[in-house]
Amino acid sequence: MSDIKSAVLAAATSSKNASVGLRQLSRNVKDAAIVAIADALVAHIDDIVAANALDVAEAKSNGTSEAIVDRLTLNAQRIADIADA
Repeated sequence: MSDIKSAVLAAATSSKNASVGLRQLSRNVKDAAIVAIADALVAHIDDIVAANALDVAEAKSNGTSEAIVDRLTLNAQRIADIADA
């Protein structure tokens, strides 16, 4: 199994396991967590955009279609929109 596939599988398994505990939390706690995540996204926009630029460059070098590359591309405005959603 490739390193990327293993990492994705591990992240998915971890997310599934975490969801069990999250179901038991109150709405207020869940809402506070979502706000904290949104705040962290905004606080780390520069880091996220820089890391995403590497991913986008790799996708382009692998021949990924421009439509998919566009969907993968993050910029400050897209991240802010995600955080505001």
